[in-house]
Amino acid sequence: MILKNTKQNRQLAAVILKRGGVGVMPSDTLYGIMGSALNPVAVKRIYKLRKRNIRKPFLVLIKSPSDLKKFGIAYRGDSKIVGNRFWPGGVTIIFPCPNKKFSYLHRGTNTVAFRVPKSKW
Repeated sequence: MILKNTKQNRQLAAVILKRGGVGVMPSDTLYGIMGSALNPVAVKRIYKLRKRNIRKPFLVLIKSPSDLKKFGIAYRGDSKIVGNRFWPGGVTIIFPCPNKKFSYLHRGTNTVAFRVPKSKW
């Protein structure tokens, strides 16, 4: 299904993603297969669709730095300085994430890469 970029369709996409669905959507740098990083089932689907090495973590796109709290990550120090300078934009910042709850994201690296894109997906 191809949807035009309207408010109603963005709301529909958000519901689909929250329920573990995945889709192809634009970001500010490329189109990508996206799903909720907070949903392990969605992340597993993306790995399968992309045929990606399960040892390689993905980067996580977030709407704003405040979303880092959802992953138990504090936005402070040098990372905050860099984020405030370059977000939103194409810069990815790697944060420590030792929480085992998110091992499906960090894949044993205990870090997760985040980006706040400019595009309003």
